[in-house]
Amino acid sequence: MKQISSTRTTIDGFETIQVRTGLLELSIVPGLGGKINSLRDVRTGREWLWRNPRLPYKRLPHGSSYVAEADTGGWDECFPSVSACEYPSAPWSG
Repeated sequence: MKQISSTRTTIDGFETIQVRTGLLELSIVPGLGGKINSLRDVRTGREWLWRNPRLPYKRLPHGSSYVAEADTGGWDECFPSVSACEYPSAPWSG
């Protein structure tokens, strides 16, 4: 079994938790709703998630333009689906 390690850093003033195995490194920003801001293949160095270099991470007031002010890239939502659904296999069946 591969060893799993975790570290904490900050990006744009937000705490970031990085979890790493021998295969993948996942970075999460809890203060932005659990935003996944990085998914990297440790073996090849390939980053699978895009990051907008023009927008820093920040909290925005309700009604702000997502595209103009908050589309920083990463993985924000829609996991595993955009709506309620059934998963056919255990342990999440139903």
